[in-house]
Amino acid sequence: MHNSTTILQPTAEEILRLLTMSADNKTLSVKLTFEIEKRSKLNIKEAAEYIRRTEYTLRQYVKNGVIRSQKNGKNHEFAIEDLDEFLQTGGNC
Repeated sequence: MHNSTTILQPTAEEILRLLTMSADNKTLSVKLTFEIEKRSKLNIKEAAEYIRRTEYTLRQYVKNGVIRSQKNGKNHEFAIEDLDEFLQTGGNC
């Protein structure tokens, strides 16, 4: 019998859904760390997930000057360095 290994690359949303798993009627909390692809910019959805806020809240942060973004057409782009700076300062407004 041939054993094959499949390597899955789940999305951030899938990872968040898997954080708590049920096995044999016992709850197992699984702490997972994932890395955003080696990119310098994130779209608004990715940036909101990265800082663990809603897209609405992130838009308010941009509007109030809490987090910087650059416009690419109609869309906002966020530098990972800016998001990290926000998180390092406590992520509070």
